[in-house]
Amino acid sequence: MAKPIMIDDIMSSGAGSAISTKLLIENYIDRYNSKIIKEIKLHCLKDKENYICHVLIPSEKNNEYENPIFYNVIFEFRPLTKADQLSTSIREYAIRAFSNNPIFIYNFTYVYAKADGIPHFVPKPYYNEQALKENPKTTNPYHLFGIDRSLFTALYHIQLVTGFRKNRLDLLMLDKIKPIDLLRDIMGQQEKLEEIAIEEKKVRLKKQNTKGRKTVKIKEKGSVKNKQNKQRALLAKLNNSKALQKIEKQIQDDAKNNIATSGLAKSFKSSLGGKK
Repeated sequence: MAKPIMIDDIMSSGAGSAISTKLLIENYIDRYNSKIIKEIKLHCLKDKENYICHVLIPSEKNNEYENPIFYNVIFEFRPLTKADQLSTSIREYAIRAFSNNPIFIYNFTYVYAKADGIPHFVPKPYYNEQALKENPKTTNPYHLFGIDRSLFTALYHIQLVTGFRKNRLDLLMLDKIKPIDLLRDIMGQQEKLEEIAIEEKKVRLKKQNTKGRKTVKIKEKGSVKNKQNKQRALLAKLNNSKALQKIEKQIQDDAKNNIATSGLAKSFKSSLGGKK
């Protein structure tokens, strides 16, 4: 039986020097504060004793894209003991993860799948077939669980918003939806790669058009377009949630004052052996 993946496994590289890990984390946090914080979205649901968090992370290239891209990260937090179930926090829960960010797809999907680290309710068609089968011998030869930027960013945001406290997570429940309902609103890994390719092609063609070349219309797949529309509807719903708006404003204010983010950065560095 595979050893459960914990939050600290995802937030630490487990390889390289403490200094390089510290610099990497600082880079991720800086990018979160400067490019992600205003657009990132989070909502949660419960499946029996498990907490499921869905984080929508905006692409840092959305200022170039015709249609903004959001990466979907799903965490399934599951208790390992009765004490976990009775706890007020999910900090010590085991974790399974899904992401349709390209780096996770090719560097981590295989590793998480082999370690029983992908959510059981996310079916195989949601994964890139090549990524599931091919061992990332070059990009992740030691089969590490971290540090993937999409997972780090999502967990970092969950920590800021909720502190992993169950009562805060309960505030982020969006209606009474089931995991299967959640999947209807997100793209599988292959669909996300196709969406990225389309937007990148539009950017290239736009640059060509400024040089006087003939405009070429890009044909978009119906499945991708359908999921884009569903995701826009979900984002609109999250944007209209007063509870989420209140929490997001507090987080953004704290970030401006360097309150929550600096404290969290220190806690992460401390857990990795860095100095507070």
